[in-house]
Amino acid sequence: MAEVSFDLEKMMNTLAGQEVDGYTFYEKVAAEATNEKTKKAFLKYAKDERRHEAFYKKQAKKYAGKTVMIGKDDAAFIDMLLASPNPIKMAEQGSDCKTMYSREQAEKIAEKLESDTIMLLGQIMSANPELAEEKAFKDALREERFHLSSIRQSQADFLAGHMML
Repeated sequence: MAEVSFDLEKMMNTLAGQEVDGYTFYEKVAAEATNEKTKKAFLKYAKDERRHEAFYKKQAKKYAGKTVMIGKDDAAFIDMLLASPNPIKMAEQGSDCKTMYSREQAEKIAEKLESDTIMLLGQIMSANPELAEEKAFKDALREERFHLSSIRQSQADFLAGHMML
């Protein structure tokens, strides 16, 4: 199978940029929230995303100039994932970008953001055995999974609170 060079620094910078999109969205939702629990949840998500951004920027410096070889098919799939529409931009498409979100809508977008990042990291790790063993990638995947779990737990708690008779 043909292989291509994969730039780890660029990948980490891309992930850092996605975290910026995330915390910008979460802070916007928190600022517009009228419910204190919703505001608090989205401020926590934003704080987590800022921490993730710092992590990815640190890793980008660590991997400066480093590339690994991955299969051409893996590279094409990763490129497709990176080119996929951002769920935030999709939600705001056609709006004046002053969209107000319900908590449910915002959490679905949050869930999609985290799921997309987990899928991307998993694909990168499966593309190269060396990357699958890298502590930075393992740590990032663990953190993103934890963040997704937190979002899903928040969704469940919110629904349970509204279903009480």
